[in-house]
Amino acid sequence: RYVLGIVESIPGDEGVLFITFRQRTGRALNFVEAIRRFLRAAGYDPDELLPDGRRRFSFLTWGNETSVSEYRYCRHVLFVGVLHRDEAELAASIAGQRRSLSSLPTADEVRAVRNSEVAHVIYQAMNRGSARITETGQAQKMHVYLPLRGDDIQAPLSKVMPGLQWKTLRASDILSERKSEMAKRVADYLSSVAPGTERIPTKKLKLDLPELGHLHRKQARIVIERGAVEVGWQAIGRSVVRCA
Repeated sequence: RYVLGIVESIPGDEGVLFITFRQRTGRALNFVEAIRRFLRAAGYDPDELLPDGRRRFSFLTWGNETSVSEYRYCRHVLFVGVLHRDEAELAASIAGQRRSLSSLPTADEVRAVRNSEVAHVIYQAMNRGSARITETGQAQKMHVYLPLRGDDIQAPLSKVMPGLQWKTLRASDILSERKSEMAKRVADYLSSVAPGTERIPTKKLKLDLPELGHLHRKQARIVIERGAVEVGWQAIGRSVVRCA
């Protein structure tokens, strides 16, 4: 739901970079393939190309977040899991650096180090996207989606990336916002139709409003129905019909 809500809120002509875990040796779960299967089940082609021939959906696994620049065209970076060090191992590492095994760090100290390290790896991964490109000293606009709970990373990230804007969202909120925006476009389109036109095939509607084609069929239907009703039209079968 998290992935679907975000993907459906992103224009179909903008690149999306998924950042997730790599497959562990001896483990059956392959995170990249799981995301690809999920996209396919939701009606998306994970191998879809943008108009310029580059991939709409790209995938990067932890461990490669500092080594590539080929995804700098992606204006959306979507984290599906964030790398964390084990807190017990981290506490042991801190004690080792102090050269005193009898001086174990407090829970707050461990948490502070953990948050700092999480912020660092996120910062590196974020910079695989379009923020990597600067114009007159300013990073290009980019949207980042982070599924984090309890990690205080806003302060360290804002320090190294001035101008960051933070917003807490649920996947359902994102999807609802996108649907409302698209429904308004449908309503505006139908309001501009010549008075003598009484029926428009939904196929033509999707051709004239290509962003509808990037939605899952069911979601596109909901958007069309909502927009049509607002201006006196109704979705019937494979057409929208004027009712007022």
